[in-house]
Parts: sequence; structure tokens; C-alpha cells
Amino acid sequence: MKRFFQANHLLLYAAAIISLVLYSFFGYHLERSEFLNLCSIYFALFALFLFSWNIGRDYFKGMMLAGILFRILLLFSLPNLSQDFYRFIWDGELMLSGINPYLHTPTELIETQKHNIPFANRLYEGMGMLSASHYSNYPPVNQFFFLVAALLGGTTLMGKVAVLKLVMLLGDLGVVYFGKKLLRLLKKPKSLILLYFLNPFIILEINGNLHFEGVMMCFFLWGLWLLFSQRYTGAAVMTGLSISVKLIPLIFLPLLMMYLTRGSFLPARKEFLRSLSFGVVSLAVFGLSFSPFFSSENLSHFTASVGLWFSTFEFNASLYYLVREVGYWNKGYNIIGSIAPWIPLLTLISVLILCFRRENKTPQGLITAMTWAITIYLFISTTVHPWYLTTPLVLSLLIDKRYVLVWTALVILSYFAYSLDPYKESAVLLIIQYGLVYFMFIREMILKRKIKAFSG
Repeated sequence: MKRFFQANHLLLYAAAIISLVLYSFFGYHLERSEFLNLCSIYFALFALFLFSWNIGRDYFKGMMLAGILFRILLLFSLPNLSQDFYRFIWDGELMLSGINPYLHTPTELIETQKHNIPFANRLYEGMGMLSASHYSNYPPVNQFFFLVAALLGGTTLMGKVAVLKLVMLLGDLGVVYFGKKLLRLLKKPKSLILLYFLNPFIILEINGNLHFEGVMMCFFLWGLWLLFSQRYTGAAVMTGLSISVKLIPLIFLPLLMMYLTRGSFLPARKEFLRSLSFGVVSLAVFGLSFSPFFSSENLSHFTASVGLWFSTFEFNASLYYLVREVGYWNKGYNIIGSIAPWIPLLTLISVLILCFRRENKTPQGLITAMTWAITIYLFISTTVHPWYLTTPLVLSLLIDKRYVLVWTALVILSYFAYSLDPYKESAVLLIIQYGLVYFMFIREMILKRKIKAFSG
């Protein structure tokens, strides 16, 4: 037995060292357009991650230390999978100079020269014309972190990026902290949260490329923990803050409110008022976060930018692409304008149906319903950027489902589109990605069968 543990330690050290080398190469030497290198290194990292988790998940502190080291290694690498961080820093610098980030597009400010943003041209060129021509769509708490980077990041772009990466690290540590608490409540092994913290998808997309889904989920899990601890006001506040980081938790609000009625069609007066106050406080916190920026003009700019994700942008979709093809056959043109309004409506209908599952009376049932809701939303969306999988990954791990884990391994295939000029997605790779994901989803969530290859 002693030899077994010693052998395991040596294998874990070897896996960690190889991973450090691969993360270093990925973060400091790769470009998004190098698809074959990108996939090769990512799949190697994913294999090392699964191998390490399978033999080392009981060494929780050591595995956590490895995850922290991987993130620190990438601290001074510029994001190479996404250019969004240029807009983050732009918005932060605007606020630091006293300009409302929702008031003007970057293009307007560059053309009129009504700004004093350091290295403005580099930020403007880096964010790309799509972002530069639209108003900011990042909610206020998200904007607060941009301001923190502008304040503490010094005078260099790298300094500001490093501050944002430290924010991401703190967010991920928060996900682990509250994730462990929730797993204990749900009587699940705490090692499941390592499938988040050590996942190359999270390390590269959230920490390496500065997407705020991890910070959002930190607030949201905090709120869930308070909710299950019957501290309802605090839970509502945290839910409102999570919405003000990213809007996605709005999808879950009806489910959270129904949980407080214990799933009853006709709740008692006390339960009804508790549910109603939870929704009101959550939305009030979200609304109040806009108060420093509020004006009807800014609100219209923000909502218009958010609406573009439903009505204009297309990337890595599944069911939507099938419907779009039918539209091409029947109409002869892209029918996104006709389809887009149905996506939030279908999502809302799905959530309302999920609200009345009997199982929602329990924490396990509520999290299962939220996992269904976010999965349905992503399956019908026009745009599924890789980092969108953060939310279903966390929720699915809390109920010990692995289909999103498989998805996080396959989503790297979506970067094929960036290897071509002009940009073009591969139907074959989309079929491979979603074929496997739908198979795993049906097996786990509908047929209720374990995915043995990923079981622990």
C-alpha cells in the first residue's frame, strides 16, 4: 500500500510538471489561429487533468496547490483565445477618467478624441471593430472590476491584465469554497469541485483569457449556500450581485423563487411573501448597481448591445444552425431575425415548466432544474462561446453529472473558425462536438445512466 501511494505521488508530480510546461507553451507562445497546436496541447492537458484527478482526488490540498500554480504561471501572459480583455481595460480606463462606459462607443471616442485613455489606439485595435462599434454590454459589478484593474494595474497593459487574473483566481477559490459547502450539503464527494478547479477549460478560458463567469458563479454559489442555510435576504443580495456580473443568473430567478414556495402551486401566505421578496431584492440589487450610470440613454445603449447576442451574432450553435438551414431552404436567406425573438421566449417557457417539478423542493432538485435550464438555453442559442459552459459545468458537478465535463473537452474544436481567413466554422467539427455532447446528455439526464469513463 505504501509503495502504491509513493508511485501515485510520483505520477502526480510528473503530470503536474508536464502540465506546467504545456500551460506555459499554450499561454505564452500560441496564437488562436494555430488550430492543430491548440487542440493538441489542450487535449494533452485534458488527459493529464483526468488522469491526475482519477489517481489523486483524495489529495485535495495538493491538487488545489497544483491548480493555483497553473494559474500563477499564466499571470503575465496576454490572453490569446479572446480579445475581450481589451474592452474590459478600455471601460475601466474610461471610468477612471470620469467617462460613463455606457455612454459612447469606442469608435465615437477615437474619432472625436474626447478621451485621455493611455495606449487608447492599442486597446481600440485590439478589441476589434465588432466590439468597438457597439456600446458596452457589461453589467455594473463587472465594470467595477474593470475599474479595479485600471486603478491597481499601473501604467502598463500587462499590469492591468495581471490584476484581472488575480480577480479570476479569487473568484475560482470562491467557487471551490462554496462548492465544497454545497457538495457536503448534497452528500457528494468534495473532490468533484476539483473537476472545476483543475479543468484546463477553466484555467485557460476563465483565468488565462479573463472571462468573468467564474466570478459570477462565486457570487451565485454564495447565494445558493445562503439560500439553503435559510438566510434569504443575503441569498437574494448575492443573487443580484451575480446577475450584475453577468446576466445569465436571471434565467434561474423563477426557479429560486419557486423553491421558496416549496414547489407549491398555491403556497401559504408566508412562503409566497418570502418568494416575492427574494425576487424583489435580487432585482433591486441588480437595478441599484446601475445607479451610478443610470440614464434612459445609457439603459437603451446597454439593452441594445445585449440584444445583439440574440439577433445578430452566431457562433458554435447547435439546434439553431439546424433551424437556420431549414430557413435557407425555404426562404433563401438567413432567418436569424425571425428566430432570435423565440430564443428568450422558449427559454422562459422551459424555465416555467421546470418550476413545477416536484423534485424542486430539495436543494438537489433545484440544482438539477437549473442545470436543465441553462443546458436548454445553450442548446437553442445562436451563440455559444466556450466560456459560456462555466455555469452548466459548476451546476452539473454539484449533482455529479459529467456531460458538461465532456463538453468542456470538446469545445476547443470551435476555435477552428479562427484558423481560416475569412472566418468559417466547420460543420464536421460541430457535428462531432454536439453529437457526443447530446449523446452524453441524453444518457445522463434522460436515461439516468452514469458515464463510467468519467465516474469517480
